[in-house]
Amino acid sequence: MAPPGPPGGDFGALPGAALERVARAAGCGPAGRMLGVCRHWAREVAGAGALWEAFRAAEGWGPAGAAGEGGEAGLPGFARGAGVRRRWRRGAGARGSVAAHDRWAVACAVSGDQVITGGYDRSVKVWDKNTLRWTAVLQGHSGKVSCVAAGPAGAVASAGRGYIAHTGVPELLLWDVPTGQARALLGVRQNSNIASAIHDVVFAGEHAVLCGHGGGDAVLWDLRAPDSCAQVYRGHGGPVFGVAVTPEGGGRAGLPGAPAVGTASSDHSAGLWDSRTLRRVHSLPHEDGVLAVDLGVGGATPFAGGLVVTGGLDNAATMWSMSTGEKVGRIPHQDWVRKLRLQGEFMASGGKDGSVGIWDLTDPGSPRQTLRCDLGSDARCLAADWDGLWAGCTDGLLHCLSFADAPAFPHERPWGL
Repeated sequence: MAPPGPPGGDFGALPGAALERVARAAGCGPAGRMLGVCRHWAREVAGAGALWEAFRAAEGWGPAGAAGEGGEAGLPGFARGAGVRRRWRRGAGARGSVAAHDRWAVACAVSGDQVITGGYDRSVKVWDKNTLRWTAVLQGHSGKVSCVAAGPAGAVASAGRGYIAHTGVPELLLWDVPTGQARALLGVRQNSNIASAIHDVVFAGEHAVLCGHGGGDAVLWDLRAPDSCAQVYRGHGGPVFGVAVTPEGGGRAGLPGAPAVGTASSDHSAGLWDSRTLRRVHSLPHEDGVLAVDLGVGGATPFAGGLVVTGGLDNAATMWSMSTGEKVGRIPHQDWVRKLRLQGEFMASGGKDGSVGIWDLTDPGSPRQTLRCDLGSDARCLAADWDGLWAGCTDGLLHCLSFADAPAFPHERPWGL
């Protein structure tokens, strides 16, 4: 099959850095003529494909013809994706907010077309991310919800500050959203660390969740059987407040292709672990407790070996090389950094000062802020995908900062720096 040609649509949606790379690859044109170069490229070399493939590789979008892209049919999707990336870089979009919980909204996650939130009112809610209207309310926690995770095929997991009766272990629930029924994943007291409070949870593939426990361990639980502890990452001297995991085959720690696990702890350190050996590959020291961690791998990240971002009580977000464990950048904040999310070459941060920010980490040594948005109260949780950011606050509101083409939010208004 012949390789697809370059897009014939909205070249104005291409980010400036991408246009410069196209011009360099074509060997012509100063910065002021980037759009002209692209249009000339579209006319003259549409059938060759080599320049188009080089451009896709530079942008980290993978080979042409991947899932969801079939020849000309995939080009409108590319144009939309370029436009969304440009909005991230410019910090331009729309903001919506909705009253999500009666008390603090402290947990949120996004997957596909749904956003999951949890709050101190003991409920978990599922929202349509395009309209900010709830589609399900899940009741079953005996205490405040502390964290939620959104997984493949609409899977939802949540943990609370309550304890399962007669067991002494925290509630870690896997939900069947259509029926509203939950299954407890933990049911017996096995270990004092494992039986401690759960502060963070993420899906690690289709059949497992990774939890950060108050006893200092990060534990991988198998969803296919109750009380099935698959892995324990042990070594922190304080509660693990944040966890993150890379996809299978995307890890850069330890063995090639091994998923990497990141942990954030109150013992003034973050950890990067090899999931196959359970060995801590790098210990990342901090001046104070660490609350948040996220991992970035792939062609769109600033480092070929991957990037680790951490934040916490030292009022800063710190960037580290995943391959060497060396500090490569630091971004001061006004107060505690509670959550961090990596999205390609961008990082989103939310914290105690009640703001959400976006940073362009193309050069982690000189990060550039593209957005600051004041939410009015402590931002306790943060979720992100290319369509936007979702943040839950202590006033019970769920805020969305949308980069999508046509959001339909209540209370919609423009936002930016």
